[in-house]
Amino acid sequence: MEYEILGIFSAYTEKGWTTNWHRLIFTTDGIVVAKEEKSGLGKIFSLRGGGEPEYIFSRASTRDRMRVQQISAKRVEDTLKANPENFEIKYSDITVTEATPYVGPDYVLLRIFTESLDVPKYEFKIKSSRRYFGDIEHLLQTVLPGKV
Repeated sequence: MEYEILGIFSAYTEKGWTTNWHRLIFTTDGIVVAKEEKSGLGKIFSLRGGGEPEYIFSRASTRDRMRVQQISAKRVEDTLKANPENFEIKYSDITVTEATPYVGPDYVLLRIFTESLDVPKYEFKIKSSRRYFGDIEHLLQTVLPGKV
């Protein structure tokens, strides 16, 4: 499968007292959700720059874009195979998404609906300062036109 990476973000999910960290890799086909080994407070303190995205196509230099695209397909396929908990959400399966910025702990709440519009199937908190919200929203509108 041919993948092109459009954005990479650190995100987390919360279930009760448990925080699970993931890397969300936005490609031309879908969102790859990769479980990260580090979790809990250790991960929070290791985030660089208080929530800078790892990669956003629209903000990247030409050199960075070329570097990321050279490794895109192999990196995404290897990521999917690396852990049985890693998975891909195809854009064609998504009905609608909601993105809401929060301040305090800086994050963007991303809710993904695939079937019912009452309850999101997936809910991620993308660790990102407020200044990147426009970039995240633009990325979502690019890959999911009419679904944001």
